[in-house]
Amino acid sequence: MLSMIYVGLSVLISVILVCFGLIVQLRNTKNSLNSIFFAFTLFTSVWLIANSFSASINFSHNIALFANYITLFSGAISLLFLGLFVKVLTHARLNYQWRIFIFYSVLASILSLTPLVLVDVNPVNGIYEIVFGPLAFVYFLYLPYAFISAILYLVIYKNRPSTSENDKETATIILRGIIFTVLGVIITNAILPFVFQNFVFTGVGAYFIVFIVYSLGYATVRHRLFDIRFVVVRSMGYILSIGLLAGIYGFISFWLIDTILADNISLSTKRLFYVSTALAMAFTFQPLKRFFDKLSNSLFYRDAYDSQELLDRLNNILVSTVDLGKMLQDTSTVVGDTLKTEFMAIGVPGTTGPDSYRIVSTDDRTFSKSDIKQAQILLPKMDGKVVVADYLENNHSKVKDLMQANDIATIVRMVDNPGQAQEDIGYIILGNKKSGGPFSGQDIKVLTMIADELVLAIQNALRFEEIQNFNKTLEKKVENATSRLQRANDKLVALDQTKDDFISMASHQLRTPLTSVKGYISMVLEGDAGKINEDQKNLLEQAFFSSQRMVYLISDLLNVSRLRTGKFIIEPTPINLADIIESEVAQLKETATARGLKLIYKKPKDFPVLMIDETKIRQVLTNFMDNAIYYTPGGGKIEVNLTNGRQSIELTVVDNGIGVAKHEQHNLFTKFFRAGNAKKARPDGTGLGLFMAKKVIIAQGGAIIFRSIEGKGSTFGFTFDKSRLQPKN
Repeated sequence: MLSMIYVGLSVLISVILVCFGLIVQLRNTKNSLNSIFFAFTLFTSVWLIANSFSASINFSHNIALFANYITLFSGAISLLFLGLFVKVLTHARLNYQWRIFIFYSVLASILSLTPLVLVDVNPVNGIYEIVFGPLAFVYFLYLPYAFISAILYLVIYKNRPSTSENDKETATIILRGIIFTVLGVIITNAILPFVFQNFVFTGVGAYFIVFIVYSLGYATVRHRLFDIRFVVVRSMGYILSIGLLAGIYGFISFWLIDTILADNISLSTKRLFYVSTALAMAFTFQPLKRFFDKLSNSLFYRDAYDSQELLDRLNNILVSTVDLGKMLQDTSTVVGDTLKTEFMAIGVPGTTGPDSYRIVSTDDRTFSKSDIKQAQILLPKMDGKVVVADYLENNHSKVKDLMQANDIATIVRMVDNPGQAQEDIGYIILGNKKSGGPFSGQDIKVLTMIADELVLAIQNALRFEEIQNFNKTLEKKVENATSRLQRANDKLVALDQTKDDFISMASHQLRTPLTSVKGYISMVLEGDAGKINEDQKNLLEQAFFSSQRMVYLISDLLNVSRLRTGKFIIEPTPINLADIIESEVAQLKETATARGLKLIYKKPKDFPVLMIDETKIRQVLTNFMDNAIYYTPGGGKIEVNLTNGRQSIELTVVDNGIGVAKHEQHNLFTKFFRAGNAKKARPDGTGLGLFMAKKVIIAQGGAIIFRSIEGKGSTFGFTFDKSRLQPKN
């Protein structure tokens, strides 16, 4: 009966141990430490089960012999993986000492499967005693050698100055577990059997392996060696659910039916009972699992929460407002309530001055200016974003003391580039958990993501506040600047008025003598002062043309002045536009010929009489053709086209001259503007011709036509709706 209890306990401990190792392995399959730990738990479980069979007289001779071979072999392999675990944990190099250890481990494992170590087992006093071979001492010297090697390396690693405080505590916990296990195994499986010939407690000695399991488990939960607490707790839900259902099914199937009711029910009824029980198990598994999940959470994981739900709630807060105070307060409340901390605060630089600091807390907590200043100096020198007081090493004792003095469990740095000595954007400050538990790996990951989310949101909110504060002073500055600009504008308006008055006065004064000059030249050309020769005629015609251009220029200046004062008036009279164009072309033809240009105009045969301001339309025509002549190189051609459509008339002056650059075309019809290439071709222009042409055409209800490609030529013209220019009967 006692041997069966040993077997049952061994199987139970082995299953728990293998599950634990498998969870660790699945947590991170690429981590060698996880893989070695899983192998260690696997072979240790085999050793436990085989050891429970090895000495019991209830089993046959062959089973006991085989179990002893497996016990010796799995024990040697377990110690090999324990040594490798210590090697990886302590970051030891593969030197000759480790090569000797590995060689000795393999040798002991191979020898353990031969009669050189184990010859036979004999039943003595109700148990099987082992008959050892001639090389058994090689195997049994290996056992203390392996344990002592692991212990020495852990001691050396623990006392190494470069080892962190967290790693030192981890090594200490594992060291204690190994020592207790070694002492228990040595006493029950070595000293008692071989010194006192007492094999009764050999089965009990195997259970001292619990100390190693406990030490690794404690290091896992307390110091996050594997960070699997959440997975372990969730696995408990499955294990307990399956165990309970298996127990119920076994009770019903193998005890109640096969034992109590075996003689009262038929085989078909048994089968129906089995199927019904299996279906009931399938339907009740999920409800049972949910029950055990809640039970395990309440007992072992009271701080559990849905991290994605927390991040979603946080994102809703961050996108819903740019009010920094409300954003920080809502964030502190949500995160603090979810993580179940005694308090949570967020500290960010203020906008009222270089030394100002704003802290928003769930319990109106404040910190002294000296502590804040010290934190701003020390924390940027830390590695990583999350600083947990329990895990701080001795070289950060000032930070640890500062946190403990203010009851702070964790500080999260909000910084763009952690690891660089730069000023942090702000800090998330958390008190201890209300449950008394540590901050888990999940907590640290979530806090890191929260810090990343808050960095951008806080920067934007701070900029918004700065803009708001800046607007207050900016409004005053704008008012002052506006006042100064108003005074300057009044002066400019007065100067502009003076300029217009001067242009108007000068234009009137120049117009009278120019009219006389033009009139006298015209009389001489017509022979009123006597006959003139051809050369004199040519010179006088040029003088007459120049004076005519001067008259047009003065008219443009007067019209500009009249536009500003509202005295620009259109005086339409019935004219034949085709005849007007013909006369203007005739005046400019000699100038075009002299510059080596062809000026072509095909007068329409029938053209209606229209109501147009003759003087002003002549100025427009002269300006278009004059520009075409002066901005078209020698050998070019200028075409003047007048079209009489059904509803409109259209005039275009087309040249193949220098054209207008595309980036300057939008300014072409503005006052005093001249294109860059036009200034080079004709430095004496004023930039008023096209401006006034557009005003004249639009004032009479028409539209300007303009197309140009730099280097290929331009088209200037206008179009009128005939219905608007029809003479009144």
